[in-house]
Amino acid sequence: MNTSYKLGLTLSAAFLAISAAASAADIPKGTYLVTGYTTSASGSLCGTAGLKKGAPLSSSVIYPGAGGLKMVLANPYTASTGAKGSAATNVCVATGKVPAKGLDGAALTFNCYTDTVKGPASSAAAQLKASFNVGASHSPDVKQVTVSSKILVGGTTACTFSTDATYALQ
Repeated sequence: MNTSYKLGLTLSAAFLAISAAASAADIPKGTYLVTGYTTSASGSLCGTAGLKKGAPLSSSVIYPGAGGLKMVLANPYTASTGAKGSAATNVCVATGKVPAKGLDGAALTFNCYTDTVKGPASSAAAQLKASFNVGASHSPDVKQVTVSSKILVGGTTACTFSTDATYALQ
């Protein structure tokens, strides 16, 4: 399997765990640390991308606020066997605006890139389509988020998965 496809799948999983909004009101604009787990996964490329039930998740989300453009999901993609200079990040950028009401109940599409120390990727490796369900918390800066996603490579669904995570404003 092409490494960029694996990156796209991994990136998409992380990105799905990154978006958040409260059910009664939107979350504050800012950067969120996302930690959680993959709760389901099926499809030909899920396993090779590390997307299997129970797999841990750690990523960041740059949230522009309700109605904002270019929400970003960022996941580390440097291999554990990587050498000096092999740093890589999966970066998914929303193709449209966050809905005016925020992310709870929203469906967004992201273009996902594999960026390295050499610079940004010249084209997207995959596309991520995600639907969000956000729960309120005792802290306004912490949310529980379930994301249902599918990763498309070359326009074909390669993996369908869901994640449950905690989003903490940094």
